[in-house]
Amino acid sequence: MLLLGSDPCVAFDREYPFESRYLTYFAKFALSLDAPELVRYIQGDSLWDFWYVGFGGPVTEMPMPLVSSPLPRPELGEWIRSLWKQFSAAVYRELPGKRYYAEKAPLWLPEIIRRFLPSFTIYNVRDPRDVYLSANAFNKKHKQWGFGRSPGDTDIDHARNIALGFAMAFESYHAVRGCSDSLLVRYEDLVGDPYATTRRLEKWMGLRLANKISDEVLERHSTSRDVKSSVERWREKTLPAAVAGYFEAHVGQEMRSLGYPAVASPCTPSARQVSFAKGSLHLQGIQSSSHGSLELGQDRAAIHVTGNDFWILLPFEAFAAAEVNHVWISVAGEIGDVFSLYWRRDREASFAESRALHIPYSPLLNWAVLPLAVNRHPEWKGNIIHLRLDLFNSFKSSHHGTGYIRWVRLVR
Repeated sequence: MLLLGSDPCVAFDREYPFESRYLTYFAKFALSLDAPELVRYIQGDSLWDFWYVGFGGPVTEMPMPLVSSPLPRPELGEWIRSLWKQFSAAVYRELPGKRYYAEKAPLWLPEIIRRFLPSFTIYNVRDPRDVYLSANAFNKKHKQWGFGRSPGDTDIDHARNIALGFAMAFESYHAVRGCSDSLLVRYEDLVGDPYATTRRLEKWMGLRLANKISDEVLERHSTSRDVKSSVERWREKTLPAAVAGYFEAHVGQEMRSLGYPAVASPCTPSARQVSFAKGSLHLQGIQSSSHGSLELGQDRAAIHVTGNDFWILLPFEAFAAAEVNHVWISVAGEIGDVFSLYWRRDREASFAESRALHIPYSPLLNWAVLPLAVNRHPEWKGNIIHLRLDLFNSFKSSHHGTGYIRWVRLVR
């Protein structure tokens, strides 16, 4: 953010850690108004309380009743364009030299905004092994818990959180790679050759940037001897072997795709994945319900849903439940309300609701990785012989549309 802010024509609140998210707030507000059934889940006490500024709570896992005859309201794009027009006019009125606005954005935001406003998205990534070490060092330095680590988390819990975030960032970038409004900027490139990286950003966005970051910010944020030594600090053997193996097993292919080197480790667990890329799967061997169909594409499958109960049997070999803590699913699609995972164990003839995990799903423009924490379910035990994935399902009686899936991954 400091690099972008070095051009005086770029507007954002210049106060560390630069997390005033006006655009995200407007988009979330517009999304809530675009789905009137969600308004029912905003607690009345919170809405009436003048001092409460949140949106309510998490979406309930129970079926959301639809509003039968909602009042007419602007479409999502009208909300966003209107709100942004008022906001940007106020900024330009007081600061007429500003031409751009910059914001640290959640991964779901770019796919919405690029539909309605001209924008650039910088996908900033870093080797997750260095993220792990830097996060631990920062927490220790500032005597706090943060960066996805909570009291009681094990090293593997922390690695899992970082790996999930890395996988989500990769899936979002992978979907738009090559698009003129999106650019990948690795932390390692910015640190290793700041001049070349800065010139690349300048050419792409038409800005004039300075690549010098203030010593004050570096001192507050840094956890290594100097900026150069923050790159590949995991090679100093301060990274636990089990953690290194965890990253290699569960996000190794993404790391390799972005140029992060592999290092063999005896602690690397075996990774299990079903890929829906063309050539990786034989559709004839996939059992599914009659409420839809699969169509394999180059690196994903299209799920054509024609009813409200579409499911597939995932072609995993039997495994011990104790070996798998989470199931990750890479998906995108503007259809559905819920994803469900059912399992069968030895000597169980059918799937049962008592052995199922459900997570609410909000239709997404962007790719996301849905994490199912199966290890928290009391019936996740024994030998799992079959997994059934119910995807893009709906509580509505009439349900038609298309969603997409890239892979399903069993995660330790």
